[in-house]
Amino acid sequence: MPASTIRSRVIVLGRPLVVVLPADIITNIYRPVWGDVSTVFNARPITQRELELTSFGLADTLSFAQDRLHLTLGLRHQRVVQDSFFGPDSIPISCYDESALTPAAAVLFELTDQVSVYANYIEGLSQGGQRAVDGEQCR
Repeated sequence: MPASTIRSRVIVLGRPLVVVLPADIITNIYRPVWGDVSTVFNARPITQRELELTSFGLADTLSFAQDRLHLTLGLRHQRVVQDSFFGPDSIPISCYDESALTPAAAVLFELTDQVSVYANYIEGLSQGGQRAVDGEQCR
């Protein structure tokens, strides 16, 4: 290994990782060595995301057979809105805006005063892929 590098071993997520750093970026907090100002720093672009989740539901329970059988039926409206922006100027890069009206149902049967059998069915909206935009507003 050339004398101009420093080798360090660290543990990341339980796995050993060997890091080799060029000596020109090694510094000391008491005697800092400042690098060349013209050096390009390749960082990931700054992105921002705004996420809005809206949901409301309506349900009712009906009872039958001397209150031993209970049937619950309902509907839920959901809306998922996500916008992604790039950089300090917040240029829109992608968006997602979907809504759905989904069903819900449940049945409960009381076998005895201490034992019940229960089953339910429900659907929901999950976010899918985002639509890319070319500097336009998503909505």
